[in-house]
Amino acid sequence: GNRPTKCIYTKERFYTKNSTNRITNPIIHDFWTSLSDKSGGIMINSPYTIYIITGNSVYQTVPVSYTIPYIDTYIEVVGRSGHSISNNFIGGSAPYANGKAIYLGNNSRIVGLHVLNNQFDTTTTVINGNIIRNFNISSSRTVPSFTGISAETGSFIIGLDAGNKVGSLVNDSSIVINYTGSAANAFITGIRYESNDFCNVQNNEIGSFNLSGSLAVNTNITAISGRANKMILRKNTIGSGTGRLQSNTVSGGINGIMIILSFNPNAKYTCIQNTIQHLYNNNTGATATLDGITTISGPANDDGIENKIWNNQISELHATKAGASDGSVKGISLETSANNSTSSSGRHIIRGNQINELTAESNGDTT
Repeated sequence: GNRPTKCIYTKERFYTKNSTNRITNPIIHDFWTSLSDKSGGIMINSPYTIYIITGNSVYQTVPVSYTIPYIDTYIEVVGRSGHSISNNFIGGSAPYANGKAIYLGNNSRIVGLHVLNNQFDTTTTVINGNIIRNFNISSSRTVPSFTGISAETGSFIIGLDAGNKVGSLVNDSSIVINYTGSAANAFITGIRYESNDFCNVQNNEIGSFNLSGSLAVNTNITAISGRANKMILRKNTIGSGTGRLQSNTVSGGINGIMIILSFNPNAKYTCIQNTIQHLYNNNTGATATLDGITTISGPANDDGIENKIWNNQISELHATKAGASDGSVKGISLETSANNSTSSSGRHIIRGNQINELTAESNGDTT
């Protein structure tokens, strides 16, 4: 029979008196849309009610093929803040994220877990202990992408003692995009957040991303990326010997951690005790860049920013192809704003980091 567009769906139209709703331990699979739209396993539109979503398995048992632009979001919560989303299994073709979810066709955009909070509600949403893995995506159209966790607006804790796992540290083919087209842009992102308040990202494991395409250009792999008024990135593990982040396209870059400094000119950032290792850029064309930790400024000045990058371990970053004109490899890179009102660019404190085993095979002038 026909597959549902949404397996579990709620939409609150008016104020309700529910204090907490729970979605716990169901087995959810096989959602699909024939329209230029989005489909999902659990999709919550909740302006008023806090949700506890825990222990669910969300997956696709058969290959999914689209000929139109679409978004598959396995779990999505939009509305108020204060939710708890924990210990869910997202991906694969069987319960507990086993097997492999296979996507064919065009314009694939896959999101494992998406939370969009009300910007005026500062209650913290906790995202912890979720396992997101086992996707194989093939697309011939522009901009296929995969995002493990996307958190927007409000306060977030992404990872407590257990942390979330996106991809795998023991399997080199957990998240795969094979881009068969010749146009630009294909992306894999582990954790992406954009907060107008506080965000704590800690104890997460991200690995086994493989992006390929013999004609693909301007591609990107980023393990953790985001901005917030106050941010702590602590004890995250990115990559391993058996869970590499690797790009096999024409041109593009790989980033372990990307910190965007432009959200608030007085923001406070702490990036401490993270491990970033085994990033391999095998691109053959114009660019094959690698950054362990990079900070990027935007249009705002960053006079009052405090940015601490302490005691991180960065190793085994390799740009492997001689043909790339830009095969730059950087352990830590810092970009400050051109719009500072004074000669100061805030306090950027970089100390106690260990960086080793960086190689660039490119003979290009900008390497």
